[in-house]
Amino acid sequence: MTRDIHTLDKDALGSDVLHDMLERGVGHLPVLEQGRLVGIVTKTDLARRQALTTGSLIRDIVKAPGVKTLTS
Repeated sequence: MTRDIHTLDKDALGSDVLHDMLERGVGHLPVLEQGRLVGIVTKTDLARRQALTTGSLIRDIVKAPGVKTLTS
């Protein structure tokens, strides 16, 4: 059984979570809310979210009628 398990608060930022995973050499971390397990986040979850976010940004840029609409 693993001791000294590192956990995340449910409000942790994705970039901080990924940094923790890379630093600790793990692919998943338990997520807690008020000391109770509410889920587990994985590197796959983070990669999927990043891909969706990046895809949305590219779509918005392509559909923008001009630069001014991207800056407002």
